[in-house]
Amino acid sequence: NPANDVLSINFDAIESSVFTAELFDVTGKLVKTVTLNSQKGNNSHLLNIKDVNAGTYMLKIAGNESSMTRQLMIIR
Repeated sequence: NPANDVLSINFDAIESSVFTAELFDVTGKLVKTVTLNSQKGNNSHLLNIKDVNAGTYMLKIAGNESSMTRQLMIIR
């Protein structure tokens, strides 16, 4: 789960859809958001995090009817 300059986001989608990936710091502040165009099945996206400070974050990925949240660490 440690990331450096690029975060790899992998997830399965039950249908083609637009997802939003939001990165929150430990205080709950939104520090980065991106839109992910995804296809049905396995999806892989890269998120540039060079501009995000080292620390612990929560990544939330949300689509039409589903969402998931994962903790991650950014190291430098």
